[in-house]
Amino acid sequence: MPTDPPAPHRIYPAGHPAAVLACALAPGALAGWTRPLAAEQAVLLPAVVRDLPTVPRLRRGVGQGAIRAVGATLVLDVGSPDPAESDRLRALAAAAGAGFLTLDGRLAALPDSVRALGRALGVADRAESLAEAAAALLAATAGALNGCRIHYGCGPDGLETPAEGALARELFAHLGAALPPAAGPGLLVPLGPADLAAFAPDWIVTLDPAAPAALRANPALADLPALRQDHVAAAPALPFPWLDRPPGINRLAGLAWLHHLIAGDPATARHEGEGWVRRLFGVD
Repeated sequence: MPTDPPAPHRIYPAGHPAAVLACALAPGALAGWTRPLAAEQAVLLPAVVRDLPTVPRLRRGVGQGAIRAVGATLVLDVGSPDPAESDRLRALAAAAGAGFLTLDGRLAALPDSVRALGRALGVADRAESLAEAAAALLAATAGALNGCRIHYGCGPDGLETPAEGALARELFAHLGAALPPAAGPGLLVPLGPADLAAFAPDWIVTLDPAAPAALRANPALADLPALRQDHVAAAPALPFPWLDRPPGINRLAGLAWLHHLIAGDPATARHEGEGWVRRLFGVD
């Protein structure tokens, strides 16, 4: 069971999804980032988190000293349920005199996870408002793109895609969209022109902003339906990528954006996504 830390709360994020969720709910409680913030990210986040240090990821070999060094009273982990990893982090937190809270980071679980963190941090009203909005968005978008074939292109050339089972595919599955088959040992699987031709995507969305131009310039892809109809877009990436990296609460902006984009309304897509950025982080 999660253990609440003594007040005042100071959160050590076990990973980037935890840092982003803490920033959204109680930015003043966050002790550090697991990845450095770029200047263009920082200006879209509350001032209190812009100059926080980068803290080590709590991998094996990183000890309790890292938690104590920032005065953390709670280690927060957000992701796919992993009992063995939770036990390891709980023991590490206890050795440092900190509490431990693990939350389900899967998309469908986000409203309940937001509420749980809100209770632990004493911001239940803020959490309830955010959880209700998230639940409404999830309900409105479930299956909304049923049957649409989407290639989620990663890498500068857009020719990699998340492996089957990866959290990066979860948002598309929620919308009912089909992604190309992608079996492989890593998180990303390379796809060749023949793979994409066989899949015949209706839309291509990319993680890298340079990828749409690279895909359009690749003559081997010229006959893809998505390229013929100019149904290609790079997902917005500030303050955190809207679709992925991390696969955290930032994906709510991407869910709203992608739903409206593929429905044929790019202006509303951008407006709705930016509205979620403001709702999450409170900065225009």
